[in-house]
Order: sequence, then structure tokens, then C-alpha cells
Amino acid sequence: MAVEIGVLGPIAVTVDGRPAALGGPLQRALLAALALRCPNPVSRTELIAMLWGEHPPASAKGNLQSYVASLRRVLEPRQARNQPFTILLTERAGYRLQLSADAVDAHRFTARADAGACFYAEGRHEEAAAEFTAALDCWRGTAFDDVTSPFARYQREWYAERGLDVLESWSAAKLRLGEHEEVVARLRRPVAEHPLRERLTAALIEALTACGHTAEARELGGRSEALLTDTLGDGVAAARERGQDPVPVAKPAQLPHGISPFVGRAAELTALHRLSRADSAPRVVVLHGEGASGKTALATRFGARVASRFPDGQLYLDLRGAGPGRRPMRSEDALASLLGALGVPAEDLPTGLDGRSGLLRTLLADARVLLVLDNAATAAQVRPLLPGSDGCFVVVTSRNRLRGLSVTDGAAAVSVGVFDEREAVGLLGAIAGEHRVEREPEAARVLVRACGLLALSVRIAAERAAMRPRHTLAELADELSVEARRLDLLSAQDDHYTIRAVFSWSYDALPPDAVRMFRVLGVFPGESLSIEAIATLAGIEVGAARRAVRALIGSHLLQEHLPGRYRVHGLLRIYALERFESEESAAERARAVQRLLDWYLQGVILADGLLPLGRIPAGPPSFSVPPPELRDHDSAVRWCEAESANFVQVILLAKEFGFPVHAGRIAHFLIPLFPLRGRRWERGGVVAERRGTTGRRREALAAST
Repeated sequence: MAVEIGVLGPIAVTVDGRPAALGGPLQRALLAALALRCPNPVSRTELIAMLWGEHPPASAKGNLQSYVASLRRVLEPRQARNQPFTILLTERAGYRLQLSADAVDAHRFTARADAGACFYAEGRHEEAAAEFTAALDCWRGTAFDDVTSPFARYQREWYAERGLDVLESWSAAKLRLGEHEEVVARLRRPVAEHPLRERLTAALIEALTACGHTAEARELGGRSEALLTDTLGDGVAAARERGQDPVPVAKPAQLPHGISPFVGRAAELTALHRLSRADSAPRVVVLHGEGASGKTALATRFGARVASRFPDGQLYLDLRGAGPGRRPMRSEDALASLLGALGVPAEDLPTGLDGRSGLLRTLLADARVLLVLDNAATAAQVRPLLPGSDGCFVVVTSRNRLRGLSVTDGAAAVSVGVFDEREAVGLLGAIAGEHRVEREPEAARVLVRACGLLALSVRIAAERAAMRPRHTLAELADELSVEARRLDLLSAQDDHYTIRAVFSWSYDALPPDAVRMFRVLGVFPGESLSIEAIATLAGIEVGAARRAVRALIGSHLLQEHLPGRYRVHGLLRIYALERFESEESAAERARAVQRLLDWYLQGVILADGLLPLGRIPAGPPSFSVPPPELRDHDSAVRWCEAESANFVQVILLAKEFGFPVHAGRIAHFLIPLFPLRGRRWERGGVVAERRGTTGRRREALAAST
């Protein structure tokens, strides 16, 4: 049964291609709330708050159960009464829709828009335009149009802004392709409805001019300028009547105190200094990296060093893009905060987003101000906060790449990765004591590697060492060597700053199709895998896997360390497995393991016939997944080379989960490859020794029964 749900317009559902009749406003609100999180569960407590707000009726719990029961009949109208429902499922604390994310138009819209941003950033404008077009085609009207429940207002505003952002990106791609007439046709109405969206207006003016409609372009430009002046006039005029300059005399100095000690990041600081000094460089820089990598510390350190170059002030704002139970700050509220810091009284603030954004640009038009926008969630959240003058410089930090800022605002990007080993050991010594590092240099290196070279985890471990001066670094490193305890040990007294909590903020912000992908990656025993292996592990098509992988890379929860090869940071892999074990059943883990083992066994069977080695016993079992694509001798060699470090780990996984046939046949294939490939193939054995004993490795390589 095919079910599709629409929220980008009036709430709608189709079952096997036919529209289904929905009930009243609260049933529609329930469906919309579940669809937003699909395929993840939503707790009963949260659903009640979403449907009724802060003061639900006493009957809310019973009413919710009634709405769920009736909604199940809508989604599965032909389900027999004695049969369990298979789409709207009851979870331990709530409910969830057992549908793919693609079944909801809002998730399709986001996925296609993100894909378009990726293509645009790579200069592939035709593909970008196609993805942006597909994203815009998901819309049927005003999002959540017939939902009156409290949560819908925020969602309606957010998707409206996101839709306009994508329309701007579509326009940029189409203009690059020279398709000016199409831009004119599509932008006339949106520009009329949103006259303060300057980028939309500018795109329409450019397209009109290219089509030869110069008089209309000039008229539109003059009308837009007059409207902006009228809209911004009240606040600026009131300031002038009080004898104040639009740029306030009081200079904001809002940068927080930098973290100490600050170690390393020379390359990143050099890049920031270069970008901030060059006249032709972008005036917006995005510092992006995974949680706990030290982005905020880097931004504030840079700000402290260059504050004197921005005599009109330094603004800082936490946009709350990631954090414990926090909703990202609305752009409108962020503008109110920034304008207040610049001396604009609350009574003089324009009421709308566009008005406030325009006033900020007016106030900073001739100023030299440094603006640090920390912890951003999306490009749409940041864009209205950007000054228009070349004298200002903006540093944005985010766990996401924010490609949309590169597409429409020309932002530069600086990746903030993990420390190198020297930097991590330097931070350890600065906190725990240089003399201890000098006394135990190898233990210091082992310790920071166990921390994954992440800035926050190294700092927590170093502070732990500083509080235990009688213990050796080797003892602390030995404690961290136990994977099951590592995340517990890397905890500060404040729960907000545990490594586990920091990772959870990125996890909770993932789109639905990427959530399970991240969890299932924790099952993988090796360090590097292909997109085909990822799809196999998750039990989905390669195309769907690519979309989820893009989201994980964008959130810095996955790295493409070689073309077509991906890896999860060591601590993130531990966290992913924790989430898998807590949110999915042991049976589902066993199925994921079997899919992976089937894929590897088919791969070695194919490679064995192509190389050939003639070692694998005949009579393969039935397989649950398609095999790797190995067509000839060269492709078999390339596959074996790429998977060399994983083979032994896969054998150990097969033994652990009770798949002796897989373990034995893969081992038979491996044995003749050691003399063929020498030390390169021994790497798999080294990895196994790190996770177990030499005896376990011998057991794996001899596992034929």
C-alpha cells in the first residue's frame, strides 16, 4: 500500500494514488506532526503540546488516542479489524509513521533543495536548477494551511522562508544558464507578493534587462528602492529626531571571553585573517565542523585578535542551532537582538522580518563591524542577518556546511576538523602539565587518539588528568581504551558538555532519512566503507543512501575521506551504535549484519572467480542483497584493495553473530591474498589486533566451520 502525505499546502493524504478523506483540524494536526518526524517516533507528551499548546484539556490523552485510532483507518482503510495496523505504529512512549521520508512532501522538498545547493556549489548549474525546480514543485500552497494547532505557526513561517530561499537559489541557477525568460515568468508574482525580498527583486531586474525590458526593469528598481526607504524610514527617522546617528555612538563589544588555553589552529586562523583583509574576498565566512571540534573557540579567538580593525564594534549572537532541547532562534528575534545592541529602542523596531533586516543593513552601511553568528542552524536563518557593506566582516559557525550561503551570498567556507596529534598533545600538556607529557610522550599520544583528537574530548580528558595528579597518563589512557566506557569517561560535571550530549544535538537535528542511516553505521565494524556497503547495511536503494549520506556529511557526522569512500569518527561510531541499540531491536541489528555479510561474501565469491584463486567452497547460500559490481580482473583487484582493512573485522563480526559459513568462506578467500599483497593486506590483521587478541585474529582466519 502506497501512502503519501502533503503538508506544503492544505494537509492531504493519498492511499494508493487516491485522495483520502481526513477528519477535523486536530486529526489533520496530528497527521502533520507525525509526518514532520517521519519515520521517527513522537512522544505522547510532545504530541499533546503540539496539538493543544501549554494548556491542554484534561481529556487530551484520551482524545489523542481517539485521533490515532481514526487516523489509522484513514491510512489503512482496507485493514481487517483483527489484523494489526502497519503504518501508524504505537511506540513505547508515543507513535510513529512507518513510512519512508520520501512519502512526505516536506522531506522531499528539503532533500531536493539540499541536493541543488550541493550541485550549485560544484558549478553544476543545470543539475542544480533541476533539483531546485523539483523542490519548488513539491508545493501546493501555504504550508500547513488548514492546521490551527500551536506548532503549525512556526512551521508555516519556517517553510515559507525556506521556500523563498530556494526560489532565490533557483533564480541564481537559471540566470547562470541564461534562461532569463523563465525567470521573468516565475518571479513576477513572488516579487509582487514579497517586495522586500531584495534578492528576488534583483534577480527579476537582471532577467528583465536581459530580455530587453529595460523600462520595466528601471521602474521596478525605483519602486523597490522607494518601498525600502518607506519601510525603514520610521525607525531611522525617529533616531534622527532624537539627535542620534543611525550608527550608534555606543560601540558594541559583545565577544565572549575566549577559552583558555587555546592551542593550535594556525592554518584556520591564517585563512580567516587572509579573508578578512582582502578587499575582493567574501565578507562572510562559515566555520563548519562536527560538534566538539572547537568552532566557537576559534571564532572568538579570531575576533579578539582583530577587534581593533573593527572600530565600530563587535557583535556576537548565539543562534541556538544546536543545544539541549533548544529551538533555533528565529531570524526576526535575532535581528531584534542585533538592532538593540546597535542602540535601536524596542519601540522603533520594524515589525516584519524584511523591515528589520533592511534596517540592520542601513545602520551598518558605512560601519566597520565584526559580526560573529555562532551555532547557526540553516542558511535561511543567517541570511537576513547579513550586512550589505564591505566594511563589515561576518563569521558564522555551524555544524552544517550552509551551502546556501555560498550559492546566494558568496560565502567562503573554512572546515574545522579534528586536531592533528601534535596540537592535541599540546592541549593535553597545557592543561594537565607539560612535565607529565614529557615524562610519558607515548601515553599522551595514545590518550589523545582515544579522544578522537576532538578538541572538547581532549580538553575533558586533560582536565580529568589534571584532577588526578597521582595517576599516570598511561592509566588514564588504559581507562579510555574500553570502548563501552569511553563516552561515559569523556563527561564534564555539566551534562550539557558531555561528548554524548554534544553528539546528540547533531543527531536530533538530522532529517528523517539520515537518522536511521547514522544509527546503522554504528554496526559497521571497519573504518571505511563504500556507498554500496552503506546502502546494503541500511537495507535501502543506493540513490536513497546517497541522499542520506549528503545530509550526514553536511552535518559533519560522516566524512568522505577518499573519493567514494566514507568513514565515521571513532567516537561518533560508538555513539551511533549506542543509539542503534537503544532505538532498534536486536533482531534488526542481526538483519543489518546479515545484509552486510551477504554483500561481502558475494564480493569475495565474485573476486575469487575473477582473480582467480579457487579457494572458496562451492554451493553459496541464498543471499538477501545484490552483490558488489565486479565485472573483470581490474575491478576485483580495486574492490579487494579498497576493502582490505575491513575483511578481518567482517570475519570477526560473522563469528560474533553466528554466521560461521560467511566467516569461513571469507577467511578461505583471505588466506592466499596475504602473500599476494604482502603488508598492505596485513593491515586488516592489525585492525583486528587493536580490537581483540592475536588469538581472535587466528580464529577469524581459520574460521571454516
